[in-house]
Amino acid sequence: MEERVKHRYSLEPIAALLEVPLSSLGRRLNLSGSTWKEYRDRGVSEKVADRLAVKVGVHPHTLWPEMLDHALADVDKAEEERRKKVNARKAAAARRKYAEDAEFRARRLADMRAYKEASRRAQRLYAERHRAANRERLAAQRRANYEANRERILERQRAYDRARAAARALTCEDTPDTRLSA
Repeated sequence: MEERVKHRYSLEPIAALLEVPLSSLGRRLNLSGSTWKEYRDRGVSEKVADRLAVKVGVHPHTLWPEMLDHALADVDKAEEERRKKVNARKAAAARRKYAEDAEFRARRLADMRAYKEASRRAQRLYAERHRAANRERLAAQRRANYEANRERILERQRAYDRARAAARALTCEDTPDTRLSA
């Protein structure tokens, strides 16, 4: 189990509330020198922040609004861990039952097969309905795709024929015979 994150809170909100400089806040709160230095340098824990806020007469969430967010995050994390444990226990029980009970295993397999078959049937039915509802649009789309592909193929063929004709023209051109002129 993960340990809870320790959040630290600055003493500046208390100093602002009491309208005293941070340097004299330790005396105002009756803190010893070493305690004051630790709180000033590292901040205070949630527990100490709560005690100091009550000491000056306000709710700690008034001074440190982020404290509420941290508390809610801690609760969410604890709930998530609890849910994981419960789900792990349920899964382990189901695995044991599946391994030990042949009838249960057969029912589960039959249920899975039936679910898959129903899913396939639903997909086929949806596809048939889609095709029936969009028959004309799909046919037009197929014709347009066919025409576009046909035009592209014909253009490639024409380009190939032009290139071939140009190559033939270069090789068949009347060029002076170098053997005769020498």
